[in-house]
Amino acid sequence: MKKLSTLTAVLLVLFFCASASAHFGMVIPSDNMVAPDDARKLALALSFSHPFEGMGMTLVKPDSFVVARDGEKTDLTEGLVPAKVMGHPSWIAAYPVKRPGAHTFVMTPVPYWEPAEDCFIIHYTKTVVAAFGDDTGWDQELGL
Repeated sequence: MKKLSTLTAVLLVLFFCASASAHFGMVIPSDNMVAPDDARKLALALSFSHPFEGMGMTLVKPDSFVVARDGEKTDLTEGLVPAKVMGHPSWIAAYPVKRPGAHTFVMTPVPYWEPAEDCFIIHYTKTVVAAFGDDTGWDQELGL
């Protein structure tokens, strides 16, 4: 019985170590809550990486980058500026926060071929920033 418990523990560790080496699309805001006294301009970094290994990867310009608020989407793709995150090509954007509520930022990257899985992969990525003490709308569906 003790051998079975040890084997199970080892398998769980190996499973979680493998998932920690995965890669992720990321949208990182300069602040996750904008208070009335804060600067009202968010800086957003869009990147692709192996975050648990601290290793960046190249992110080609996303197919789209939008902010959704109160059921309306605003396209921010044209405002993306090339940058470097973890030493690799990525993108940054600035967004002026003007109204209260949840601002959901969504990146749709270009699909890429993953030979190990024999398919194309798209890492839809989103983050929510609450503004002026109101997080209403954080749970709205986006129709992705």
